[in-house]
Amino acid sequence: MARPNPRFCGTSDHAISRRLFLGSTSAMAAGVAGVNVLGESALGKELQSQNKRVILLWLAGGASQLETFDPKPGRPTGGPFRAIPTSVPGVHISELMPKMAQRFNKHTAIIRSLNTRIGDHGGGAKLMMRGRLDEPNLPYPDMGAIIARELGHAESPVPDYVSIYSETEGRSFAPGASGFLGARYNSINLTTSMIPENIRKLNGITAEDHQQRAALRNLISNRFSQGRDNPVLGSHNQAYSRVAGLMGSEKLFDVTQESMTTRTKY
Repeated sequence: MARPNPRFCGTSDHAISRRLFLGSTSAMAAGVAGVNVLGESALGKELQSQNKRVILLWLAGGASQLETFDPKPGRPTGGPFRAIPTSVPGVHISELMPKMAQRFNKHTAIIRSLNTRIGDHGGGAKLMMRGRLDEPNLPYPDMGAIIARELGHAESPVPDYVSIYSETEGRSFAPGASGFLGARYNSINLTTSMIPENIRKLNGITAEDHQQRAALRNLISNRFSQGRDNPVLGSHNQAYSRVAGLMGSEKLFDVTQESMTTRTKY
């Protein structure tokens, strides 16, 4: 017998809870890992045609909800600051963010019901980034890897997923885990510089030497892959195939190449 949902209020409007829905879709995504579900749908193709991108700002060690989006004034668990109205009727945030309150619109969403029930920051952060905890034999991908797989471009010479994490706070559980999706969807991690490390050819290696080394690696990899139907091998080979494109795309990581208008936006 199925256990009753403790969060079900009894109305048909809430017969499926958010947690149940997300859990079901996560299980489905794991079961159809070999199918590009979103990318092959009409929505996925439309998003790809628009070249949509996702920017996740992970504020490790940042201000708490009491000083930002959920001040809880007058409650035992509340903070010391007032709640002020935003441009969206009925939504209030901390008085410390008056300009943010003015900029609220229908595209802004605040989730105030989240509770990971995990005491340590690292475990909670991983759950937030992946949607569920890893299993002993099944590591799950984070949001960046999933988006890279569903909305990335197969012909791109550089990876679709870049993780810029320059602070030491929380670096051990920072984004950048492709899980069961494989190395093809790993992120480039920029922790000490805006330019990826080790993408420049050594001065002592000629262009011919570089090409011959790449050809030798491909030869060994192809021979090893013969007779082995393993998605992990294919994923690693795809990741290696992008190395040449990455080495020739160093200027993409030079922010000075962008216009001042674009740089000012960020």
